[in-house]
Amino acid sequence: MTRAEAIRQVLENLRVIDAVSEPAAEDFARVGRRVDQERARLMDKGLVWWDEDSIPDAVAGAFCDLASVRSMNIFAKSYDATGAEAMIAAAKSSERRESVRATYY
Repeated sequence: MTRAEAIRQVLENLRVIDAVSEPAAEDFARVGRRVDQERARLMDKGLVWWDEDSIPDAVAGAFCDLASVRSMNIFAKSYDATGAEAMIAAAKSSERRESVRATYY
């Protein structure tokens, strides 16, 4: 998932746009700032291992949920992202595991 796709998903989560609508440039920019802020917050906690334009599918939904919570006040909406950060932490711990090569006899 790219940064632009994450912004669109946040806008869809908050029901600002539907799946076929184009977001207003102002909404896109405002949510984009919050997506960047959420990524920076997670980075400070050591929970980001991806580039801004290559969000892994395993964490994309949870990341967008957290960004939706950060963005909800812009649109006077509510959104619940309970457990999203834990999902990212769990995915990160699995990313750090090295593959084990099996030896067959």
